[in-house]
Amino acid sequence: MKYAFLFLIVFVMSSCENEFIPKLIGSWEGTEVTEMGKPMKLNPADVKFNFTKEGVYDFQFLSLKEAGNFHMDADRIIFQDTTHDERLKKAIKILEIDDVKATFQMNANGKEQIIKMVKK
Repeated sequence: MKYAFLFLIVFVMSSCENEFIPKLIGSWEGTEVTEMGKPMKLNPADVKFNFTKEGVYDFQFLSLKEAGNFHMDADRIIFQDTTHDERLKKAIKILEIDDVKATFQMNANGKEQIIKMVKK
């Protein structure tokens, strides 16, 4: 009985942990980027994310490039960039996601940014 209970706990935790991952896996391209509710003066298609089932990501925006590992914490994607010495962790909140589109919320220098994306 004790082992059945432990199995159930592990099963439930792993099910919750992976809720967003199947939809997240793939290549994404920006369609709209706002900062503090106003459109940013940039080409949204220049914002690109790629997520693999192995927990690896890469991000590109113009000359800014990042890559590293990611994992989910509830509705947040936690990134650890491994291309720079500082290796800071960052988080993006998933506001909405399905098989073809997603909306992410992030904080850049104290300003809320919303990024709408489509899966490529």
